[in-house]
Amino acid sequence: MSKVGKNLISNYAYSVWSAVISVLFIPIYIKLLGAEAYGLIGFYITLSAVFAFLDRSLSFTLNRQLALYSRDLKKNKENIQNIVKSFEGIYIGFSILLMVGIYFLSSLISTYWLNDTSFGSQKITDIVLLIGLLLSCRWPISVYTSALNGLQKQVAYNVISAISIFLSAGGVVFVLYFIKAEIEYYFYWQIIVQILTLVVMRSYLWNQIRVKEFASKFSMSLLKEVWKFTAGMSVIALLGMTINQIDKVLLSKFLNLENFGYYMIAASVAASLSRLSGPVFRAFYPRMTQLIKDDSNIELTRFFHKAAQFMSCILLPATVILAVFSHDIIFIWSNNIELSNKISPIVSVLVIGNCLQALQSMPFAIQLAFGWTKLAIIQNSVSLLFVIPCIFLAANLYGPIGAAFVWLGINVTNLLFTQQFMFRYYLSGEKWNWYKNDILIQLLSIIVFVFLIKLLTFHIENYYLKFLIIVFAFVASSIIGIFISKEIKPLFQNKIKRFFQLIHS
Repeated sequence: MSKVGKNLISNYAYSVWSAVISVLFIPIYIKLLGAEAYGLIGFYITLSAVFAFLDRSLSFTLNRQLALYSRDLKKNKENIQNIVKSFEGIYIGFSILLMVGIYFLSSLISTYWLNDTSFGSQKITDIVLLIGLLLSCRWPISVYTSALNGLQKQVAYNVISAISIFLSAGGVVFVLYFIKAEIEYYFYWQIIVQILTLVVMRSYLWNQIRVKEFASKFSMSLLKEVWKFTAGMSVIALLGMTINQIDKVLLSKFLNLENFGYYMIAASVAASLSRLSGPVFRAFYPRMTQLIKDDSNIELTRFFHKAAQFMSCILLPATVILAVFSHDIIFIWSNNIELSNKISPIVSVLVIGNCLQALQSMPFAIQLAFGWTKLAIIQNSVSLLFVIPCIFLAANLYGPIGAAFVWLGINVTNLLFTQQFMFRYYLSGEKWNWYKNDILIQLLSIIVFVFLIKLLTFHIENYYLKFLIIVFAFVASSIIGIFISKEIKPLFQNKIKRFFQLIHS
């Protein structure tokens, strides 16, 4: 099996694992801590996402550069060590600045931003400080994540991350249940897990890249080579972060903690879809970078369509199922009819918006592989001109569902219009092939099938039976998507053929 194939399987396994783990324990958190306390967790998730977007410029740069260096590992061993060491220094510096900044802003955040109803101001301030410490511990992990992905050591990365996310999400339930069900203890545990993850991941990476004859050092010359790409990615990350998180930031101001907590639960459920797309991007992007450097245009075009169709095979069945059966899925998951009624419409809208954004990640990967950041900067700048006033107005008039529809509208616009410019510059002549064969045919087939299942089973009230129907619809729609995809169908058939050959042998 190829390295891309192994990475893809491990990434997909991890994405399913992380998506399940991320939403599995939320009802337990709400039961033990309450919706209001979950609003503080939601505030942490929002800040974490904000800083993750700001980190993208550095992480994409390191990923891309190591992917290029890995074409000739023997020749580039010293450069690999030095660029990792250089980025380590940058990340540590940012972590210190982050902690100091949150320390000085904690009182202002607790007093003027978070709309609290029962927690005292001092307690909120203490929790904001814990959030700052947690974010500072998480920030440097991105160095090792990007390095392992760029070097295509993604199987090891996924194993470490899978253990970490289980300890983070599941271990805290033990702490809350057996030690103390207070929000502070939630964050104490998260800090411990992130420090352990940082130590393990750093040790593994340096064990893979350290060469005795070279002493690693901070290299300004290597950083100068990549500063233009990094600068472009920094602008993209800043604009993208604003667009992706502005709904949560504004709603954290407009809503009380309880209602904001409900919105963040909906956003967390919808974001589980993004966990399916990110690992696919990580598996294909380094290889795209290498194909561009090798000047393999024909192979690059086919590889792009294979990646795009694989992305559709993963995203579209899950999106349509979650959007159509949102109320049933949330009730089965939470056993809470009030929660289902409040968040299911928001989940349906957000999950469609997230899917449309994720479908554009393969054209975005092509842009980054070529080192072209201009289009993404223009796209995000124009989007930002509309998204802030639209969310401000929609959130005030219609509440959370209004903000969700703005998010959907932005992604529909980008899918239909922005990608026109992408295919003018790169992969010329492949635009309609991407729209039609990589997305539209699968999407329409799955929508028709899932709505037919919904119409035939809408009268069923037994939730155990509904669960089986939803599972059947998901499996069947996934199979439909695979067999409609020109690039994925032969791969799937070959795997099935080999499986039966192995059984008979």
